[in-house]
Amino acid sequence: MHDTQSTQINTLKDRELATKGISSDFIEFFRRYHLSEKPSFLIPTKSITFETATAGLLFHELSNRQLTNPQSFKTFFASSQYEAFFGTVKIMRANMKGGGKVIGVFETCDHYAFLSNPFETEEPSILAPGILFFQDPEMIKKALSNGVIHGLIVHIRSEEEYRIAQELFEAACATNVLSALSKDSEFENSSMVFQKFNPGPDIIIYSESFTNWQIPFGCFSMNERAFEPWNNFTNCLTHSSTYSGNMITLSYAIQCIYQKFPDLPYPKYPTFKDVVLGFHKYVNPKVAILYQAFNLAPNVVRAKGAWLEVKRKKNSIERILDCLGNSGCGSRGHNPEDLIDNVINTPLFLDNPVDQLQEQLHKLTGLSQFCMTTSGARAVDLALVMARQQLGKPLRVISFTNNYSGKTLGALSVTFYEGYKNQFYPLYSEVHFVDPRSGTDKVTQLIEEKGINFAWIELLQGDSLDKISSELVDCLKDLQLKGKILIGIDEILTGGFRTGSFLLSEQFDLKPDFVTLSKALTDISFPFACVCYTEKLIDHPSLEALKKMDSNSLGAAIALNVLKGSTNGDLTERVKKRSSELKLELERVCKKSKWIRSVKGEGLLLFIEPNEEVFPISILGKDLFGFFLSSYLINYSNVFLFNCRLTPPLNFGDEESQFLINQLDKSLSKLTTLRLLRFLGVSIFMILIKAGKDNVAYAWKNLKKLKK
Repeated sequence: MHDTQSTQINTLKDRELATKGISSDFIEFFRRYHLSEKPSFLIPTKSITFETATAGLLFHELSNRQLTNPQSFKTFFASSQYEAFFGTVKIMRANMKGGGKVIGVFETCDHYAFLSNPFETEEPSILAPGILFFQDPEMIKKALSNGVIHGLIVHIRSEEEYRIAQELFEAACATNVLSALSKDSEFENSSMVFQKFNPGPDIIIYSESFTNWQIPFGCFSMNERAFEPWNNFTNCLTHSSTYSGNMITLSYAIQCIYQKFPDLPYPKYPTFKDVVLGFHKYVNPKVAILYQAFNLAPNVVRAKGAWLEVKRKKNSIERILDCLGNSGCGSRGHNPEDLIDNVINTPLFLDNPVDQLQEQLHKLTGLSQFCMTTSGARAVDLALVMARQQLGKPLRVISFTNNYSGKTLGALSVTFYEGYKNQFYPLYSEVHFVDPRSGTDKVTQLIEEKGINFAWIELLQGDSLDKISSELVDCLKDLQLKGKILIGIDEILTGGFRTGSFLLSEQFDLKPDFVTLSKALTDISFPFACVCYTEKLIDHPSLEALKKMDSNSLGAAIALNVLKGSTNGDLTERVKKRSSELKLELERVCKKSKWIRSVKGEGLLLFIEPNEEVFPISILGKDLFGFFLSSYLINYSNVFLFNCRLTPPLNFGDEESQFLINQLDKSLSKLTTLRLLRFLGVSIFMILIKAGKDNVAYAWKNLKKLKK
């Protein structure tokens, strides 16, 4: 991940690999994991697995090693220390009543300040509005006492700075302000025993050092006081990060932690029920209850291609068709055959895979430059600050209703859904939303009135999968050609041949200035994302630092292998043909069901749209019905999807297609109103038993907000 490598290098081969960011130790681990044919992750952001439960326990223990008085810690996982930092900002703001609260950060190294404002612009920050950075501890103490800041994050680099941190935590405690501790990566990785704090921080941020900088990783551990706003059924899924449940990452983190701290306890999880209890205790209790109640936490023992082998009750093994692929993360499904031979067993790491990947992406996108990073949301963040740098003036963005771009603060600013962001203001304010169906005249008028200079577009929008009209795209293209706006396209969901062409923007003859990619390049095996842009765009010394920060040769090699496999042959035509056949069959099946209105989407990115006019969907809303439908299908049809979305691997074959159609046909024909209500009743009863009526009443009270 980073230039500095603290691992011991004993051989020339190790040294060569380490200079590329990957050690032979990790390569061997990755080989063993891949050959075990375990899944990497299933449901985006919240997979309940042995790995998530174990890592939660270990970070609970590590957090308490830094406190005089032990506390209960819940841990949320992320793809980098950067994401963990902004997760910390979000939970602090969720604890603040009234919004508009300011977070203060003490650091002497400009680590988070650089990540928040890499090009050092003077106007309000795009990525970190409402965050103030301090290097003088006395100034931040004064800000605390004067009520200027309402949350405190302390980033320390050395043992000497522990004293400063203790003084700041005391000041935060005296003013009843939530506090967090973050450490410099190298320092955090030292073998010294953690020094204890009293009073200690409410939140502790961990970094890539817990995977020896071999693989993207970050997390933040919260005590009960900090975690309280997310400890209910309305908000338990509010914060997420696509690769946060990646079992490869967590498995390696667990291995590294035990190597450094062999006295830590081993988890006692003899059964999968114990795993769920561990997840409940150390990660996210309300998600554990929901997934148990709806049976959405399958115990997967093997994953290959589009198939999962799941251990059911009485230890029976059943075969389940994975039509989710973690929202399109799997171009070729789980554990593709050639990953070991074409990546791990070759000298690819020594042959500049990052440069090769850039060359391949240039051919596919027409954009000659790229910057690797760790997640789609982070790629969106980078695209925004790069656009600001290219423009040379404050960024004024037009985005569109129903757009979804991720849950970092920058990505949230261009995301339309208020329910995702109402707890986390302030966000970047110079973003203006317009309904893409309102016509080109209204869009043009808004651009002129607000001085818009950057358009951020999802051509197939968010959760709804509604497509932007060609007339609107032509209007934006015309403004781009006249030099009035730059255009950024979010292809995280649609790129990588998911909709037939490599980029969906190709189908509009659109040549964007920025493109973000992520899920299409991972093969469900690695946290990866990138921003592609034209060579003429950026000229700033910080760009090279951004490029090096998240560069990783294994991620580049996996992405390169995916692309080479995708571009050999007629994948575009095969995806289009499979999509056409699936849509016809799905429409035939769904027409027979009163529960389904239509089938939408492009390529192998499809959405089964619920009929919201039918009772009880009219009461529940499509999101809650989607939750139910996911549960119903995995339990009665052996088909795994989530929230009505179908994103199977691109090599989905005849066997898989026929199985999907047959199972949907059978299960939807048997779904009566009585059966749906009975199923929901049992699920709600289980939630009542496990969580108590107060939590359910809170969720029901906020049902209208959740439906929005």
